[in-house]
Amino acid sequence: RPPRPKPMTRYGPGQLAPPAPSLAITRLDQIVLAFTVTPAALGHYAVASSLTNLAVPLVSALGHVAFPRLASADLSKAGSALLRRRSILASGGISIALMAVLGIGAHWLVPIVFGPAFHDSVMLIWLLVPAGVFLPCAKVCADLLRGHGRPLSVPYVQGTFAAGKGGVVCRRVSGVGGSGVGH
Repeated sequence: RPPRPKPMTRYGPGQLAPPAPSLAITRLDQIVLAFTVTPAALGHYAVASSLTNLAVPLVSALGHVAFPRLASADLSKAGSALLRRRSILASGGISIALMAVLGIGAHWLVPIVFGPAFHDSVMLIWLLVPAGVFLPCAKVCADLLRGHGRPLSVPYVQGTFAAGKGGVVCRRVSGVGGSGVGH
């Protein structure tokens, strides 16, 4: 009798479900804003969102490195806990450092790189800096969960992050306007 495909059927849906909340986090805000604010305000938000997303690939690398080590089950329970702890602390530390530099330098960086017309993006960057810290950390946590064989937990973690991030509201009727639903 052929072996049952249960492990693969459990693994497959678990790998398909996690990208949905991540996609909602990274693009839903811009879709909503495209219908609710002026094109200039959307441009300012897109610049702010792009700059605060710069930490994601750098910090996510920690999760990509930890994932295969956790998945291989070669680590002891204590070693696994240490790897998880170090990955989360390092991702938080790197994210905080990068976003602090961006937050402090945004006032000078944005006009130099994008021109003085984008100076209104600076306030939005300051509002989105906390999300720029937590989004990469959430991605690292997602990789850690996948490494532990719990890919179906990833949408819950990312969905919780999206709900918390959705609370960031940036309203300015005069010019920048709109609300940041995500990042």
